[in-house]
Amino acid sequence: MKTLQSECEEPAYIVAVPKIPLTERGKIDRAALPEPDVHKKNLQYVAPRDRNEKILAEIWSDVLEVASGKIGIHDNFFTLGGHSLKATIMLARINRKFGIKIPLAEVFEAPTISGIAAIISQKESHKGQALVLSEKREYYPLSSAQKRLYVLRNMEQDSVAYNLPMALVFDGRLDREKLTVAF
Repeated sequence: MKTLQSECEEPAYIVAVPKIPLTERGKIDRAALPEPDVHKKNLQYVAPRDRNEKILAEIWSDVLEVASGKIGIHDNFFTLGGHSLKATIMLARINRKFGIKIPLAEVFEAPTISGIAAIISQKESHKGQALVLSEKREYYPLSSAQKRLYVLRNMEQDSVAYNLPMALVFDGRLDREKLTVAF
């Protein structure tokens, strides 16, 4: 935890040092800087108050690898060791648990459990659209990616750009008919 600044605009901690340690080349020696004392926060620990805040604390605990009893509703996600990738993981779990979609930008605007719980209470739950089986046909329309590959292939027919050469070694007896059907 040598970073003095989280992904937010303002520093996560300010630590007074008598003298800034420098490298031989005169640059700041970040490795020699003291660790911030994360337990000397101005905020008092406030436990989750309702079901949503308790679920969020559990999700944060898992994603941030911090004991859930140590995460208060006013603690900052990024100060506790979160970053944009962990925030994305957290949002995926929130989406699954609550059935809502929260944009990543909103986590940066409200990086606390109480802030995210407020966002959750304002959002409507959405259920994912169920996949519907299409009717059986001999041929199906091409996707845009397949159409693009078809056009590129026809533009340069001697190209091997999309060939995937490989060799397979089979153990045992090979059933040519089944292999042919598979392909």
